[in-house]
Amino acid sequence: MGVNATPDEETGHGSAPSMQQVKGEIQHSIAVMQENMRAMAVRESQLLNLDEKSAALNGVSTVFQRGAKRLYQQQMWQRYKFFVALVSTITWAACVVMFRNHLKALMMFTALAAVVAWIASHYLWQSPVNDLNLDEEKTQLVRAPQESIDEYDGISGSTS
Repeated sequence: MGVNATPDEETGHGSAPSMQQVKGEIQHSIAVMQENMRAMAVRESQLLNLDEKSAALNGVSTVFQRGAKRLYQQQMWQRYKFFVALVSTITWAACVVMFRNHLKALMMFTALAAVVAWIASHYLWQSPVNDLNLDEEKTQLVRAPQESIDEYDGISGSTS
């Protein structure tokens, strides 16, 4: 049982451990086992806490990914609109130069095209991500409390 028998001085043979020593060792073993059970319960609660935090982080990262995708689509939509406006302006300037003699008709056509473009942009061609509002806080991020470095034992994962 791990008890070292001391040799008896008179006979030279090892003496059997006393009942008191055996009870002491059993009590010590029980105390160590109970401490291990407590440590295991603490680790289990820490693992559950970590699991909850990782699930929350997964949800927040999914929301962030969707928002980033919407923002990218909105930026691409704005970039397309800019290039359309740039090409239209260059084409209009070329038409002004080429049709100098018909400026009245060109200005009427330009006004009509501007009205049609305004109506189309406001009523027909909605942005593919028209619900993106970066100022509105849909999800509030909360930082998890940090454990003190002095309390944390990096090898066993337990706190002291």
